[in-house]
Amino acid sequence: MLDPRDDYKVNASTITPQFTIPGMHDEQGGNVVDGKLWIGAAGDDSHTVANGHVYVYDIDYAAKTATLVHTFTHNFGHLNSFSYDEASGDLIFGNGSSSYTQAPAFYVVKASNIDLDGTNTLDGVHATAFDVPDDFGAKCNVIWTDQPGVAVMLTDDGTTVRTIKPATGIEHGRYGVYAPAAGGEYNGTWDVLATYHINSAYDVVQSAAWVRGHLVIGLGHGPMSIAVIDLQDDGHMDYEVYRNSAQSQYFEAVFYDPDNRYFGGVNAHTGVGYFWDDTNFSFTATPPAPVVTGVSVTPSVVTVSRGEKRSFTATVTGDGHPAQSVTWSVSGNASTGTTIDGEGLLTVASDEKARTLTVTATSTADASRAATATVTVPAPGTFGGFRPPVKADGVTVVNAGRTIPIKWTIGGEMDGEPAVASATFDAPGAEYHWISTLGSYHLNVDTPRSWAGSRRTFTVTLADGSVHRAEFEMK
Repeated sequence: MLDPRDDYKVNASTITPQFTIPGMHDEQGGNVVDGKLWIGAAGDDSHTVANGHVYVYDIDYAAKTATLVHTFTHNFGHLNSFSYDEASGDLIFGNGSSSYTQAPAFYVVKASNIDLDGTNTLDGVHATAFDVPDDFGAKCNVIWTDQPGVAVMLTDDGTTVRTIKPATGIEHGRYGVYAPAAGGEYNGTWDVLATYHINSAYDVVQSAAWVRGHLVIGLGHGPMSIAVIDLQDDGHMDYEVYRNSAQSQYFEAVFYDPDNRYFGGVNAHTGVGYFWDDTNFSFTATPPAPVVTGVSVTPSVVTVSRGEKRSFTATVTGDGHPAQSVTWSVSGNASTGTTIDGEGLLTVASDEKARTLTVTATSTADASRAATATVTVPAPGTFGGFRPPVKADGVTVVNAGRTIPIKWTIGGEMDGEPAVASATFDAPGAEYHWISTLGSYHLNVDTPRSWAGSRRTFTVTLADGSVHRAEFEMK
């Protein structure tokens, strides 16, 4: 295990330096390519001159030594992150610039063009370029995942991570510039498979590696630090930053050797390197417990008649992706038959006397967080239609200044719970005289002479919100 003073959460046999690479001076990223450790030194951001270098080392894990095998030049800017696909033999990398204004791009070099022996320059002649939209972010770093042909792209110091797939042959990806390519050759276009965001950068992304299903980022300008990220199916990134505050070294050139199953990193300023084999390291990130900040219920206001059902949904918000599960309850009901189930389905009993109910959703993760919805239960009653002399359909012609007997029926209305909320014409001036109610309604309306020559609408509004209208032509 680590020394207790270390605040890494990585199980390892030691934190002391394992090897030293001599002659390092401001190199950037690194990774294992074809069994050897490549360390990239920055070239110019304009990519016009092959003045960057790649240093290739043999690492003897048993002897804890690093031996320089050869060096070659490149013209791909900082070359922070790159990775080699063991199956296809293809090398992928972004143009991880020091400038936040440099246009983002990434490149793939086929196996037949990779300078494994140090005899050629790594340049644009041998690489397929993939343009990246400017609004995707700056400082583009790209590495392969363990899924065939799928890579991850990091921009803006890791605040945005995308899984991407470069296109080959005649496939046309959504992004990039298409250049016809034969067979399995890359054609310069690519697609985004998924996008992930966090609110702020961990630190400057110095390099990245895909380690046993995890995206691991080497962070700079602080104590020795790495970020371990799990890309979730729901579009979130679960991540943990591991720091060793006792070490001031940058943990820049992170690497993973899939053949020997070693994970490690190099401080590219000093050449100090660290590595652990599979038996001595594991990522044991324990994300912080989710924090619930709120609950909402949809719909928040609704009318449900007796004998009817209505579904409600709840959304739990907070930090750390809190559980969406809630406990449902209903209050204010007079009938024991009015219930709500565990899925949020409310049933209003046919004998429910209460006019207002409250539905509550309480977070199972934090019982102090809840939300409510207000349910109005209208008085029972079914409109049975207007009765003569009022026409149920069409226009009733009457003389202005006369009294109109307006009649209608309500089915299922209960004594003491009138179903009619209002009954009125659409203009002032009339006088209303109730003759009878409760099931069989009779309303005499004295109309003013001033209505002569107009059309008026009489509206009955029930307690359940439904409206029923009759049209009158006033002579």
